[in-house]
Amino acid sequence: MTASGGTPQEAISRMDRALREFRIRGVATNLTFLEAIIGHPKFRDNSYTTRFIDTTPELFEQVKRQDRATKLLTYLADVTVNGHPEAKGRPMPAADAAKPVIPYIDAPIPDGTKQKLDQLGPKGFADWMRAEKRVLMTDTTMRDGHQSLLATRMRTYDIARVAGVMPAPCRIFCRSNAGAGRRSTFPCASSPKTRGSGWR
Repeated sequence: MTASGGTPQEAISRMDRALREFRIRGVATNLTFLEAIIGHPKFRDNSYTTRFIDTTPELFEQVKRQDRATKLLTYLADVTVNGHPEAKGRPMPAADAAKPVIPYIDAPIPDGTKQKLDQLGPKGFADWMRAEKRVLMTDTTMRDGHQSLLATRMRTYDIARVAGVMPAPCRIFCRSNAGAGRRSTFPCASSPKTRGSGWR
């Protein structure tokens, strides 16, 4: 790793930031030792000598990094291979458990904000939103099922099968149907790109 700057202090500051942001997982490093060197007053004012390390024992008294990421990865690997300790010994779900029933509403589904957006256009829709007195709610049920609860195991196919009955009872403003990198928040049952064709 190298750093440069218009002045020695600028180069030291850039190197200090680079060292603090540098991450190496799984092996021991001397990053904190290097941080102690470039942060020492003698190094910063250029008064150190070739015996600087030998005569400066405080360089070796750094605070060890917590390395939370490695600890988290170790925990996840252990649970993946060995299972969660709190789940050991629990009975498995019954093989003949009743299958979930998809709700069915025997009535026309009223138009929602997707249709209002199509009708008014972007500017008219924005004006309608500003004029609304009620709280415009975003339903994150699908997003939570898709990412947070089921770790992306809820497929687009599963979401599309129940999407048709969701706007009717709750009259929500919009729905977030997917999480993180696949985020799709939109009026009612609309979605960008091809994955949203079933949701529409």
